[in-house]
Formats: sequence, C-alpha cells, structure tokens
Amino acid sequence: MSLLPYIKAQAVKAHEKGLPIVRHVAWDRPDDPAVHGKSHQYMFGDDLLIACMIDETDTREVCFPKGEWLDFWNRDRVIRGPATVKENVPLSRGPAT
Repeated sequence: MSLLPYIKAQAVKAHEKGLPIVRHVAWDRPDDPAVHGKSHQYMFGDDLLIACMIDETDTREVCFPKGEWLDFWNRDRVIRGPATVKENVPLSRGPAT
C-alpha cells in the first residue's frame, strides 16, 4: 500500500488549514491524559500514529489514544484505545512507503 495519496491529501489540508502534518498526539487529543508526556510517538496527519523504535530491542510500549486503530502491517488487527500495548517490532522491518 502506498502512502503517497495520504501524504498528498494531508499536505493539502495542512496548506489550507495551517496545521502541521507532523504533530504531537496531544495536539489532536488535548483531553486524553493518556497521551500527554509521551515521547517518541507522534501523529503523521490525522490518521497515522507513528511510534519510533529508539533502541536496539525489538519491543516498546505504544500509547494508543481513544478510538480504533488499525495496524498498518496487519490489517486484521484493531487496537481499541485508550490502551498501552507492548509492541514487538523487529528492527529489520523497513519503514512504510
């Protein structure tokens, strides 16, 4: 799946509304205390939650805000937030394109 159409749509929205494409999760969800103070994860546009792998381990905790989140890599998996989930992500998995 290509992210290019999504990125283009978010760029148009950013231009028209003056919103940054990349922003802290709390920007979109100021009333959700679960996401405040969380670092190394951010929103890319309105719908993609990015959680960076920041060390050499394959696991990290990801804080999902309220709502339903579809796993980009496994379309059958839905995470219902708010939830903090320990994710196993091999560093060998490349980024989405």
